Amino acid sequence: MNAKVIIYLLGKISAGLAIAQLLPLLMSVVYGEYATFRTFIFSIAVAVILAGIFDYYGDGRGARNLSVREGIGTVFFSWLLAAALGAF
Repeated sequence: MNAKVIIYLLGKISAGLAIAQLLPLLMSVVYGEYATFRTFIFSIAVAVILAGIFDYYGDGRGARNLSVREGIGTVFFSWLLAAALGAF
């Protein structure tokens, strides 16, 4: 199992989760809920920082030819990552 490929893919998933959190951030601004605005900014910042770290340490060269073990590992850790970032 190539852990660097999994880390690379988790970086892309973390960036996607940060982009997905922009809609709730926009809605908190539209409705004037500035207490939740800071929370979304913090959560997006953590997701972007994690995406940068994962992209730096990951290796995307083998991402096109995933084995079953790497696919299962990526799905498992992406669920954990999504739950952790969503908990913020």
